[in-house]
Amino acid sequence: MTYYRIYRVNQSNQIKAAFDVNCETDGEALELARHLAGPEPEAEIWQATRLVGRVGRSMVEAGHA
Repeated sequence: MTYYRIYRVNQSNQIKAAFDVNCETDGEALELARHLAGPEPEAEIWQATRLVGRVGRSMVEAGHA
């Protein structure tokens, strides 16, 4: 298991909440972030100092789903 931190990010790019999670893969962390984004438009996934990715409604709208 690898430790990740997922941040809910609002439209102003401000962090609104953070979640510490353990996942087997980056893909699993990205999928979990989609569910944890909640009411915010996006979520960022970090593993230590490495940005794993960013997911959310604006990514889907832009065709990056």
